[in-house]
Amino acid sequence: MWVSSYGRGMEPGRDELLTIPEAIERLRISRTHFFRLKRQGVIVGMRLGHRTLIPQREIVRLIDERYHPPKSDG
Repeated sequence: MWVSSYGRGMEPGRDELLTIPEAIERLRISRTHFFRLKRQGVIVGMRLGHRTLIPQREIVRLIDERYHPPKSDG
């Protein structure tokens, strides 16, 4: 199971669909920042009826692209 401080319990092989509040919680960003990223095409979602769902792989991809652990001095 893939575990980080941002995506606790997310499994790369299982593509769960997340609601917008779930995606925001997993990314630990504000709703405003989430919609800015979505408008810019950084996060891609899908409409299912009246709901917008975000594939978990989008969250994992975004974290992988943007997270850079601090470099060790040792």
